Amino acid sequence: MSDKQTQDKILITVGILNYNGAEKLKKVIPAILAQDYEPIEIIVADNGSTDESIEYLRQFSEIKIIENKSNLGYGAGKNALVKNAEGNYVLTLDNDIELPESNFLSKLFEEYKTLSNPAYLSPLLRDVNKDYIDTGGLYFNRPNKKIELADILGTGIKKVPRYRGGACFFKKDIFEKLGGFDEIYPMNIDDYDMSARAYLNGYSNYRTTNLLGIHLGVDTRTNIDALCWKNQYYLCGFTRMLWKNYRLNNLIIWWPASSLWILYKMLKMSLKYKSPRPLWAYTKSLYFFLRDFPDTLKQRKKIQSQRTVKDDLFLKI
Repeated sequence: MSDKQTQDKILITVGILNYNGAEKLKKVIPAILAQDYEPIEIIVADNGSTDESIEYLRQFSEIKIIENKSNLGYGAGKNALVKNAEGNYVLTLDNDIELPESNFLSKLFEEYKTLSNPAYLSPLLRDVNKDYIDTGGLYFNRPNKKIELADILGTGIKKVPRYRGGACFFKKDIFEKLGGFDEIYPMNIDDYDMSARAYLNGYSNYRTTNLLGIHLGVDTRTNIDALCWKNQYYLCGFTRMLWKNYRLNNLIIWWPASSLWILYKMLKMSLKYKSPRPLWAYTKSLYFFLRDFPDTLKQRKKIQSQRTVKDDLFLKI
C-alpha cells in the first residue's frame, strides 16, 4: 500500500490519456485539481503530443507526466496509466472529459462501493452545449439511442452491458485481473472488449445517472480525416472482440451481422462526405482482421478457457 493511503484514507488515481489536447486540458485539468476528494493522485499519459500539452502540464507540480515518445494508441496508453497508478481505485479519463462538480470524484467513489460485484462504473456524458446524451447504456447488439437529459438524469444506477470508455471508475486489481486493454490496434479494441471480459469473469458493469460529465471533443466526430483514421480499426477491433469473447452460437449470429452493420455505416458516411475514404477504411480494417486472425484465435482459446460464467450475459441485459 502506498504511504499516501491508509485504511481510512484511500488513494484514488485520476489518469488522463492525452494526444495533442492542450486546449481541452486547460478545462479538464483545473476541474480535476478542484476535486474535494483527498488523497488524489493525478497522472497524464501523453502519447507523443506535438502541441503545447507538455508545456502546459509542467506548470503543475502535483501532476505526474508519462511522456511516450510516440502515439502508443488508446489501449496501450490507458494500460500505462493503470500500471503507474499508486491508487487502489482509478478513474481513467479521455483528455476531453470535464468533471463539472468539485464532488464528482467523491460521489463516484461512494456509489462504486454500494454496487454488487462491480468491474466498471461510468457517469453519464453529454456533448458540450447539448441537452441530451447519446445513450443511457452502451450495448453490443443494438444501436445507441439519444435520450433527453430530463428523462434519465437522477434516475439511479443502472447495470449496463458496456461501460463508457471516456470516463470510467474501477478497482485497479480487477483491471489487472482481467488483463488490461488489448493493445493490438491503436483504437476500437477497448471498452467493448473489457466489458465483455468483465461479465465472463463474474463481474458487472454499471452506469450512474446521478453524475454528468461533459464531453468537449465533439469536433472529431465531423472531421473526415479523424473519422477515417479511427474507422480503419473499427471492423477489425469489433470483430476481434467478438471472436475472443462470444460463445460459438452467438458468434455465428453476431459476426456477420455486425460486419454488415459496420459496412452500412461506412457506406452512409461515404455518401455523406461524398468520398470513398470511409469504404477504403473498412477495406483496410478487414485486411487487419484477416492478418491478425491467428493471434485472435489464440486469445479466444485463452479467454474461453478462463471464463467463469457460461452465458454471454452482456448480450442479455
